[in-house]
Amino acid sequence: MPTPRDPTTKQRVLDLRANSRSVQYIASTLNVPERTVYEWCREARALALVDLHKIQDRLDELAEELDDRRLFDVSVLLAKATRGLSA
Repeated sequence: MPTPRDPTTKQRVLDLRANSRSVQYIASTLNVPERTVYEWCREARALALVDLHKIQDRLDELAEELDDRRLFDVSVLLAKATRGLSA
């Protein structure tokens, strides 16, 4: 059974989930406990949200610095998407 630090298996799990494979399918195919699949996916989602928040903050700074309304609009859309993922 792979350890939580096995990056190859972890990446395969995330790739399969990104391709809409069920947790049960992934667990049985890769011989990984379902709980581990859920944990790895939850962790990846949390890290992605942190990255999205950083990008949004930088976009806000850039919009203000350049006084560009279009960049601010993109930032607002990103904020809405991020809130949707956080729910």
